[in-house]
Amino acid sequence: MSQPSGSLPFGNGLSLSGAAETQASGFIIGADGTILTDIRVVLNASTALVTLDSGAELSARVLGRDIRSGIAVLKVEASKPLLPVTFADSSTARSGEWVVSMGNPLGLGPSANAGIISALGRNTDASPYDQLIRIEAPMNSGDSGGPLFDQDGRVIGVMTAISLPPVGPSGVGFAVPSEIIRPIASEIEAVGHVVRGYIGVSLQALTPGLSEAFGLGRASGALITKVQVDGPAAAAGLQPGDVIQALNGRPVQAPRDLVSGITALKPGERARLDIFRGQGGQLVVLRVIQLPDDRERHKPVGQVRQEEELGLTFEEVSSTLVEQLGLPPGTNGAVITEVEPGSPGDASGLQVGDVVVGVGLRPVTNMTKPHALSAV
Repeated sequence: MSQPSGSLPFGNGLSLSGAAETQASGFIIGADGTILTDIRVVLNASTALVTLDSGAELSARVLGRDIRSGIAVLKVEASKPLLPVTFADSSTARSGEWVVSMGNPLGLGPSANAGIISALGRNTDASPYDQLIRIEAPMNSGDSGGPLFDQDGRVIGVMTAISLPPVGPSGVGFAVPSEIIRPIASEIEAVGHVVRGYIGVSLQALTPGLSEAFGLGRASGALITKVQVDGPAAAAGLQPGDVIQALNGRPVQAPRDLVSGITALKPGERARLDIFRGQGGQLVVLRVIQLPDDRERHKPVGQVRQEEELGLTFEEVSSTLVEQLGLPPGTNGAVITEVEPGSPGDASGLQVGDVVVGVGLRPVTNMTKPHALSAV
């Protein structure tokens, strides 16, 4: 999985082809042998071997993975019930509290690291679903998937990433909070995957300049930049330029608030959206559908071109896209439909919905000029 600039996964690396072995950490969440770990440990694994504290080695099968939260759930068959961890409510955690992370740094065996919670609700830009706990503690490669304990010995998160300095161990780590992983793990155990809500919009954060242009008092809300033509949002009449300010009565301060709120809803549930359009507010009510597979959700409606080195996918500007994006009539170029996290395109600040109209002094008029896109 791609990581943002300055951050790396804990694991020793997974090969996409051929035989490879990755060592990392995990912890028992069920007496029946259910184990939670980081997705990178088993992202492309056909088998997994679990070594318990007793030294016993057990073969594990993968019950399921959730790429959006970055966790995976395994199952081993043990001769007797195992001792699971006890979870704490991570929503009660506060900055400055002491915590202990446990893992398998550098594959050298179990160890513990003490530190403090330095921040809550952090976003590493690796996923729009990030709501991470930031920890100040010495950490190394191999601690991925290990538990983060509070002072009462209860798990408040699973370690997922570190920010690596040029030399020595990291002093900053990130954990997925227990309030996120517990329901996801339960759903994976039950059905093997996670079902999330979806309404079919692309979003952008409001800047002070945009807020002033829209006549809003402050930079708060989620600006719709694109509406999926066959999604619930389009059917309910949402438009590019609408600013979503609340979901089911809860304020939306930023796009991340709306993403987490919508995906927490189950297909068929209602979403009441307070939006700002033009000079006033409106209420839009719609029913969410199941979040499609990424490959289906980003299926192009026109000619598409991928620039793997840049981490970008382009689609030719059509009359439909001109209308959806609110572009001036007659706009030519290539619209960005996907940006790979951690890619050069991502690092440069390019976003889904941006339209490339030229490269240097050369205009990009259509998708039949790949040399121009290759030079971006």
